Amino acid sequence: MRDKIIGGIAQIWQKDFVKHLAVLSGAGVLSRIILLASYPVLTRLYDPSSFGLLATFTSIVAFPAILATLRYELAIPLPKNEDDANIILYLCTTFTLGWTLILLTVAALINDEMVGKLGFGQSQYVKWLIPLAVLGSGLYMAFTYWSVRRKKFKAIATTQISKIGGEVGLQLILGYFSFGAIGLILGNFVGLCLGVGTLIRAGRPYLKWLGIPLLWKRTKEMAIRYRYLPLFDGAATLMNEGGSRLFLLGIGIYYSQADLGLFWLALMLLSAISGVFINAAQRVHYAHASEMQRSSSAGLYAYYLKAVLTTAIAASFISVTVYFIVPPVFNLMFPENWTASLPLLLALIPAHLFKAAILPYLSYNIIEKQHIALVWNSIHMTLHLATIPVALYFGSDLFTLAATYSAALCLSYFSLFIIHLVILPKNTEEYSA
Repeated sequence: MRDKIIGGIAQIWQKDFVKHLAVLSGAGVLSRIILLASYPVLTRLYDPSSFGLLATFTSIVAFPAILATLRYELAIPLPKNEDDANIILYLCTTFTLGWTLILLTVAALINDEMVGKLGFGQSQYVKWLIPLAVLGSGLYMAFTYWSVRRKKFKAIATTQISKIGGEVGLQLILGYFSFGAIGLILGNFVGLCLGVGTLIRAGRPYLKWLGIPLLWKRTKEMAIRYRYLPLFDGAATLMNEGGSRLFLLGIGIYYSQADLGLFWLALMLLSAISGVFINAAQRVHYAHASEMQRSSSAGLYAYYLKAVLTTAIAASFISVTVYFIVPPVFNLMFPENWTASLPLLLALIPAHLFKAAILPYLSYNIIEKQHIALVWNSIHMTLHLATIPVALYFGSDLFTLAATYSAALCLSYFSLFIIHLVILPKNTEEYSA
């Protein structure tokens, strides 16, 4: 039995996993190349304060976007029955439309003065982009996991390229005509819309209309069956995103929008490098681990451990290379008013090493232990919220903030690794019995 499990893991890892990972990573590399190539131009068209306002906008959108689908999209790959997967997709779409209508109503009640206090100046119509961005985010998440279930990784790969290409293209055009921060924000919004359109076109042929009576009955059953997702994962994700977004908003408040822009650039450059693998591995892992779970979860522990350790070794070599290559390249690519971002980037490299090795292989959703997510995300959020006060205690400069933040993230992701080592063996024992 043991040899059979190990052989199955090796077969999945060597064939389907690597193939699908290569498809998503290839598209990720291309999209990140587009993004990285655009930054030297964008930083000449926009100042750090404009990037700071983009970070503020995306942070504000992130909070309601978390609740758009109530995290039911995570259940789409799990049912054995295709009709049930269809119903969960409809459920996600319904929740997203409902939240969008609520946010449009809230936007109508917010006056322009309140929007101006956030730093957007005369661009008060930004308030209308927030609910529309939430709509796009909800549909994007739902149809991404719909594609994951069907292993349509080429569609997801195409989406990554069209999303980044549309975003960067519009930002460059609007930056050339001196639109300021609103150019970055509109580009971000249009890129999201393009990504959603690509996923919907890819997923539409597999959608099936089940009829109102059956749809209503089964939707209620599926909502109850997977209610742990909004109860546990929804709350956990809110803590996760809430911590990171409040941290960014805190930089804008306790430092400045320009400092937030410098910090944002460092984060985006590292995310452009590590995000290629993280996004690809996360989706491929979720698809294959879910398949293992539907048959027998006895091999999940060995599968998880091999994935993390292999990735950690590869990420270590890449991190050392980045540390030595980035400084001279950075000074050549970016204008003088952005040079303060370089030491922040170097300080954040260890955090992204830990993130790339551990975060893609989240498995507590797959084994339906969402309460564990609350434990880790409470740790994650606490460390985020403590970063600025601790950094201000030791020094008010941005480098101290970046170093403190990097240490906090390393501690957080290592705790996530330890948690998985504890919960996965227990799940294995349950199935072995």
